[in-house]
Amino acid sequence: MSATAIAAIALFLAIAIGAWVWSGRQGERAASSWAIVQGRVVESRVEPQNEPGGGRPSIRYVVGIAYEYEVAGKTYRSDRVRFRGSVLHATPATAEAERARHPLGSTVTVRYDPARPPAAVLEIAP
Repeated sequence: MSATAIAAIALFLAIAIGAWVWSGRQGERAASSWAIVQGRVVESRVEPQNEPGGGRPSIRYVVGIAYEYEVAGKTYRSDRVRFRGSVLHATPATAEAERARHPLGSTVTVRYDPARPPAAVLEIAP
C-alpha cells in the first residue's frame, strides 16, 4: 500500500473518531438540560462478543441495559446508557462490575428530551 493511501486512511479515521467524540459531547451537553424522570431497569446482562483481529478472534464483553420510563402517561423503553456507545470489556469481571451499577429491577434516573420523549440516556459525562 502506498504512503498516500495510508495517509488518506489515517486522515479518514481521525476525522471519523473526531466526529464520534464531538457528537457524543454535543449529546451530553444537550442532555444536561433534559427533563428527568425515574425509570426501571428491565434488562441487565453481559454478553460475549467476538472481535476479529490479529489473526485470531478474541472475545470481548458488552453490557446490555434496557430501561422503561413514563412521560405524560406513555411508557417508553430505551437501551442508551451513554452517548458514546457501549464499552467493550476485556474480562467478564469488568463487564459485570459495570452491569452491577444497573441491576435488573432497579430504579434509575432517566434524562429524556421533552421535545422527543423516546430520546433518553442514563449517564452523561460530568
